[in-house]
Amino acid sequence: MLISRDYTSKFFLAILHFLIFGNIFISICAVMMCYHTEMIFTSGHNYDQLCFIFFATLSSYNLHSYFNPYTSSKSVRLGWIKEHRTSLKISFLLASSGLIFTFLLIPSSYTMILPLSVLSILYSLPRVLKSTGSFLKPVIFFKTIYLAIIWSVVTVAMPLVIDNYTWDYQSTVFLFNRFFIILQVSILFEYRERKLGIPGKPGNIISLLNENMFNLLFYCISLLFLVSTNLLISWKPDYSLPFSILIPEILLLLTYKRSKTICSDYWYYIFLDGILMLSALIFLLCGNWI
Repeated sequence: MLISRDYTSKFFLAILHFLIFGNIFISICAVMMCYHTEMIFTSGHNYDQLCFIFFATLSSYNLHSYFNPYTSSKSVRLGWIKEHRTSLKISFLLASSGLIFTFLLIPSSYTMILPLSVLSILYSLPRVLKSTGSFLKPVIFFKTIYLAIIWSVVTVAMPLVIDNYTWDYQSTVFLFNRFFIILQVSILFEYRERKLGIPGKPGNIISLLNENMFNLLFYCISLLFLVSTNLLISWKPDYSLPFSILIPEILLLLTYKRSKTICSDYWYYIFLDGILMLSALIFLLCGNWI
């Protein structure tokens, strides 16, 4: 009986690790963020596009993970990546196949998808090429901001452009609102990377900040997020939109100190990543279908 329980716990832990460290969970988060954008601004959903977002995120993150050269005794994830490179390679190839197939289903969006694909590849290129000289130093130095911009554009601008939504003031405010919360989560990840003390990892603009400057940056971004949320509320006073946007930010603020004191992969890759799709889940629960 004890052996059976031990086997079961190991089995479920292996599945959990694959979902989280194999980048399936973060890919689902990306899909839900796009879904949230469509719920707010459009009259329907482009499921071909949502599938494309899933496969694009999965292939991009698996490529980034596969070429990860770092390790740390404090990180279960980095150890898992080192032991499961073959799984990451297979997952990358399968996701890439899905990416190509779904890309062909939305041909009218080439002008939007191709530039974003190039920007995404540039983010992983320093790992793939090992030595890139000075060409990609700006990407490495500003990688946290760079990543937040890509995620914001992919989960807000791309769905609206593909769905032929006429870009307006409200969608612009929502884009910045999404950027601010993604940036907050991203700089917390960067803070954790610094705490892990991974040898040989290149520095970036966030890693140069001292404790007071980091706190100031985080709370300033939070203030900008709240200002943009207020602008959205004035546009759409229905309770479901501000409620769905504010709850994740409140959770982020309430757990800010805890996030800075722990290095748990589960906390960061489940809770903090999960915060990014929480708005969509709350909006769905509110039953506000637009």
